[in-house]
Amino acid sequence: MAISSNIGISLWLEPNPASMINSSLQSTISSLRPLFEDAPRFRPHLTVTSQIDIDPNSRTQIDAVLNGAKAAASAVDSIDVLFAAVAYGSKYTKKVFIRAERSPKLLSLAQICREEFVILPKLLRIKRKRSSSTTTSTVTSPTTEQKNGIPLPEPETPATTSETNSSESNSLNNPQPSLPVSSDSSRSRRSNSSSKKSMSSIPPVQQTTSSQPHSHSQSQSQSQSQSQSQSQSQSQSPSQSQPQPQSQSQPQPQSQSQSQLQPQNKPEELAPRLLPSSPEYQEAAAQAAREAAEWLKAEFDPHVSLVYSNRYPIDEALQQTVKSRISDLFGEEFIERRIGFRGTRLSLVLCEGPVENWRVLGHRDF
Repeated sequence: MAISSNIGISLWLEPNPASMINSSLQSTISSLRPLFEDAPRFRPHLTVTSQIDIDPNSRTQIDAVLNGAKAAASAVDSIDVLFAAVAYGSKYTKKVFIRAERSPKLLSLAQICREEFVILPKLLRIKRKRSSSTTTSTVTSPTTEQKNGIPLPEPETPATTSETNSSESNSLNNPQPSLPVSSDSSRSRRSNSSSKKSMSSIPPVQQTTSSQPHSHSQSQSQSQSQSQSQSQSQSQSPSQSQPQPQSQSQPQPQSQSQSQLQPQNKPEELAPRLLPSSPEYQEAAAQAAREAAEWLKAEFDPHVSLVYSNRYPIDEALQQTVKSRISDLFGEEFIERRIGFRGTRLSLVLCEGPVENWRVLGHRDF
């Protein structure tokens, strides 16, 4: 029978495995199984808390929880689980169970474990995410010039509207750190004024072609030869000063440049762990204490389950049969005699999948 994954990792308080009460509880669980067609086998225990926020494959985290729970349990003389009443419920893991008394020591252990191993880690993780997000958002966004890796040169001569649009489009779609044609134009302007005029009239398509990373020297030579050819053509036909139509049709280089401008997807990074002395940690700890106290009052129901099953409701005839079998093992009026067990073992159990596949991650005796 599959169990809801929200149980997660649970902390069990168990009797001494060699004790008589543990043997009696195990016999009761076995004797009630035939009455419920889907009832599995499981170890007698009282669940201190569930949904413990650790990695089940991390031995370090498992040991930290077990050692912390043992320290909390060992701080008192003993933790006795006293039976209060036989009860029935609709929940799979609380079909037939014995409700336990809410003793101060048991409640203290449950509240500490809920606060330290369930609520506080979740709150600290939320604060670290917020801190990381705030740090990222405060970083100044780079300008277009910084994204392209170069400063945009200021025009030395007034440019026409078409030339300006062509230049802006070429700068956005060409984020390469070096512009050979522009460098050559600068050197040509310093060398002679006639070359300056010819280089400034190079169409954008020639700049895009010359800025490709492969065959740099060959591309530079081709660019210069094309410049000379255009210069000769311009001297023969002064009226043809506008860029050629094919200069606007270079979709592939533009697509590559745009992809380079897109931010890379990075895995989510958390801020460094908060120190216990930090204000953020203290705030989370105070909130965790409040939530644990509320959970203790509203949700914590200490009990020892005897049957896991989907069967519901439990009719009166079945209840009488269950009560009779429990009395056979514990005796008549066992509730009035206040029997129970002393918790001597804390086990961390991964409660996922069928109950038969639940896995004990570790335990501590105290």
